[in-house]
Amino acid sequence: MKVLPFISKHRSIYLRFTALGIAVVMSFALVQMTLLFPHLTARHLIIPLLLGTTIGLMLSTLVALRREMQLKQGIFSAVADLAQEFIYVRRVDGAYDYVSPSCLQTTGYRQQDFYAQPNLMSSLIHEDDRPAWDTHVHQMHEQGNPEKLIVRIRTPAGEIRWLEHLCGDVRDENGRILGVRSTNLDITERILKEQQLWIAATAFETHEAILVTDVNSTILRVNRAFCAITGYEADEVIGKTPALLRSGTHDRNFYDAMWASLLSTGEWSGEMWDRRKNGELYPKHLTITAVKDDLGKTTHYVGIFSDISARKKTEAEINRCQTACNTFQIRGGNSVQ
Repeated sequence: MKVLPFISKHRSIYLRFTALGIAVVMSFALVQMTLLFPHLTARHLIIPLLLGTTIGLMLSTLVALRREMQLKQGIFSAVADLAQEFIYVRRVDGAYDYVSPSCLQTTGYRQQDFYAQPNLMSSLIHEDDRPAWDTHVHQMHEQGNPEKLIVRIRTPAGEIRWLEHLCGDVRDENGRILGVRSTNLDITERILKEQQLWIAATAFETHEAILVTDVNSTILRVNRAFCAITGYEADEVIGKTPALLRSGTHDRNFYDAMWASLLSTGEWSGEMWDRRKNGELYPKHLTITAVKDDLGKTTHYVGIFSDISARKKTEAEINRCQTACNTFQIRGGNSVQ
């Protein structure tokens, strides 16, 4: 700390409290010296004046330092109070020096709850995450290395929330760890979306072929079953349209009816013929579904289809046998007649 700029910054404090120190000491000294020295001179007041000035300067410095600390704490609180993240400063003994108002939204507990219950945060940690949390707390108290971890907490209502916990140490001028400062971000929505994406990705790799297009029918993604059925690799079809697969069997009216159903109802389902990469024609059952945003606007199309060649062969065989049986019955009946 630079002394002169500090004194200049808090000049009014130094003037007021230095004068107070001199006044108090000089008043006490005058009373005492009047009794001891009947012939009091200015020389007798030098030491009391110096003592009063010293005491006044020391008192001024303490008040100025306290004012400086309050100012910094006020700035910190003003910034932290506006943060969406849940922020706290906790001492090693578990007591909280500061807790941001967003604690209520994040944890379900009020600032007063944290101030009244040391180590309240630890009691909120989900039981499955408690070992990792305890290891983290021990490390912060012993070594103070900044850490980031993802943990679950349980709110008073029993709701499970995911937090991204960022933690750093607080030390004194000698390097001794006094506590921790922590920022906690509620990432529950992100985690749930990631879980949904994982489930969707798992479901995407099914035995049925799947392709996803944008609203302009440009293929964005296909699964392994699509490649197995069509013979195309993913990079050969991504960026193209499903027209690549057309067999030429269906006329324009067929596709116009398909799009009319998609635009009016958001889905179409039926059988059609397509062409594999090797040129072979094959029958498939296709279901197309329009994906809409919150405003009801179509953003993507998802097509799911299966190769029904085997079924068609079976149906053809059954029909052939049925025809043969009917012919046999007709001929047998004629013979009897």
